[in-house]
Amino acid sequence: MSTCADLREHLVEFVHGELDRDVHTAVSDHVAACDACAAEVATIGSVLELVASATEIDPTESEKSALFSAIDAELEAGKAPVLDGGAVLDGGAVRGAWDRAVWHYEHSSGFRRLTLTSIGLHAAVAAGVAWLLVGGAQLQSQPHISVGTNDEIAALQRDLQRDLQDEMGGFQRAIPDEIVAAPPRVFVEATRDGVVLPSAIRELAGLRGRGEKLRAPTFGILIRLRAVLDDAGRSRRLAERIGDVGPRADAAVADGLAWLAKSRSDDGRWGPTPKDGAADVRDGVTAAVVLAFVQSGHSASDGEYAETLAPAIRALEKRLLDGAAAGDTKPVYSQALAIRALAWSWALDFRNLSPTERESRQKLLAKAGASLVAAQHENGGFGYRPGDERPDASCTLFVAGALSDLRLAGVLRADATLRRAGRYLASLRGDDGSQSYAKADDRLDDPTLTAGLLAHAGVLGVKGDLSKPLAAVRAALVKTKTPDALLAWTGMQALRSQQGLAPAMTVLLDRQRDDGSWPSATDRHCRLGGDDLTTAMGVLAVTRVYLP
Repeated sequence: MSTCADLREHLVEFVHGELDRDVHTAVSDHVAACDACAAEVATIGSVLELVASATEIDPTESEKSALFSAIDAELEAGKAPVLDGGAVLDGGAVRGAWDRAVWHYEHSSGFRRLTLTSIGLHAAVAAGVAWLLVGGAQLQSQPHISVGTNDEIAALQRDLQRDLQDEMGGFQRAIPDEIVAAPPRVFVEATRDGVVLPSAIRELAGLRGRGEKLRAPTFGILIRLRAVLDDAGRSRRLAERIGDVGPRADAAVADGLAWLAKSRSDDGRWGPTPKDGAADVRDGVTAAVVLAFVQSGHSASDGEYAETLAPAIRALEKRLLDGAAAGDTKPVYSQALAIRALAWSWALDFRNLSPTERESRQKLLAKAGASLVAAQHENGGFGYRPGDERPDASCTLFVAGALSDLRLAGVLRADATLRRAGRYLASLRGDDGSQSYAKADDRLDDPTLTAGLLAHAGVLGVKGDLSKPLAAVRAALVKTKTPDALLAWTGMQALRSQQGLAPAMTVLLDRQRDDGSWPSATDRHCRLGGDDLTTAMGVLAVTRVYLP
């Protein structure tokens, strides 16, 4: 262990005193002889002390408003440009090295600590330097500083983005978009009496103290939830994407959720009670319904539907704790949907949960996500059950959605798992970019699989010209002869950043009944789940056009 590269992955544990004696001695000897590594060790120690000594402060309403304003400003400005690492990753040797590094991130707590601490170091230092640049006395009289009027802080923001990209090897997909595009602005604006809120530092950096894991949701889900809750932003997105159909979309979501609230069973769940040996799909249907409520901004802790959602949340937690019901013939689907619903609910209700509840939910989600990762087939796909010999594209795409949301929530990163899943799906794609089911040229006429692939293209590493499959999904959404709630949901997600979606949205809204529900009788993918499932997916499809 004589080089700086050999030493790097041990530095955080060295500072914490957690290395074995022989490794600690080797690191100590190297640091004593290397000025650069000694300086890095000193920096890591000082930053960890700063973060560990900070006391979390519950922000006031004005501080929350400032934070939301900063997030809104970032949404207005758009995301940072995407770095094209595809050509580099296509190389076999580099791809293998990258996958090994990501594997270490997923399976090594020390490696995760190093990565998170390194990102946290840059974020915390940027925040601290920003505070020093403008001066404590100046902040006392001007606690909410506009970045636009301070060149030094704007430069810090650029430096933070560059450092984060350098730290992760220059690959954009390894860096949460929201951290790159977001804040020292948030750090500086979210202040109390001129002091940067420690909670803002820790929620962005992923640190709550020395070596502790992330406790709070990242900005990924928070920004998306903010987009739903902000009436002005939502109206603007509706106008851009579906034009005059916007008012109908808002009313459709409200009517659909009202119908779902009335259709809940006495046990707090949704879906048909199985009879005569039929499959039990209630956990999966309940998860889809809860996700529809939460992605529309409704909380299980307070608000109009709190009493409706609270028992359903408990039922989903029980599903993840106890495992699938005996009659659940496709448990990977219900687990993936339950993870997505609970991840979004956890982020939305984070401030309303006690520390114990926060910790418990995070551990439950992390464990459930890890069990999904462990269920991956050696070829990269996922099947109906863990260990199934025959994976398929549909199950794999549902798992991709769950792992993507866990990443957004800051609970679990499974990038290597997602990349392997992406390569499995790529092996089943047709020449025109459409997605097959379980073997080449299998169900290429089913646009729902292609829509699911495009909905998660970023996390799956999908490359190449996507214009043809996108056009095929857009065309499929306006066909009235084949109502398909799953296609509507995934298709709207795949096309959500595009304009001109009014024809597809009109077809979807025209299928909604006067009572607010969507019918399942002719739905080829959702018949088993009944009207509850098609209505939940109808709401999710409409809600997708709200989101960034």
